[in-house]
Amino acid sequence: MSIRGLLLMTSLALVTGCAAMKAYSEDFYYHDQRFAPRKTAVQIRLFEGEKPAAKYVVLGRIVAKEGFFGSRQDVLEELRNKAATLGADAVIDIAYGNEKVEWGDKKVETVEKQRYTPYGTVTKSETRVKEASTSDHMTLSGIAIRFTDE
Repeated sequence: MSIRGLLLMTSLALVTGCAAMKAYSEDFYYHDQRFAPRKTAVQIRLFEGEKPAAKYVVLGRIVAKEGFFGSRQDVLEELRNKAATLGADAVIDIAYGNEKVEWGDKKVETVEKQRYTPYGTVTKSETRVKEASTSDHMTLSGIAIRFTDE
């Protein structure tokens, strides 16, 4: 493989890996039938409080979560992308939430410090506790629906 090909593959892996770190999702499909997508992600309608007047079938629940490098906009895009791949036309009953993500270990360490005085050496022990790091990540969930009269 040439260096150019290797660089191309590496940059492609980085781009797709970073995209997954912005937002990710899972779905819980309820319907017996699978539907082909008929709308793009930007065409998916979102209903937070009200429900659409048109008749529809429920496809399933979608949960989109913010990744380490994501934003609110990334989570909304992920929700729409997942709905489009399920063949949905809209997402209803949208609920916002936060998920606390913890990484790293809690560490307890003892540090000994020596101080020199004119009368001799004084040793002092100090215990430090380093907590695990945490951050809040946005979650969005909703019900994917497909209109029956379209």
